[in-house]
Amino acid sequence: LNCKIVFPLTIIGENQVLELIDSEGNCIEITCPLH
Repeated sequence: LNCKIVFPLTIIGENQVLELIDSEGNCIEITCPLH
């Protein structure tokens, strides 16, 4: 993917969070539990 990372992969509470902007300019937040 050729996406700009807005918020790098970070652990927040019990989740990993990543935010990026896709090729169409949409802001996408990805959240994944650690357990």
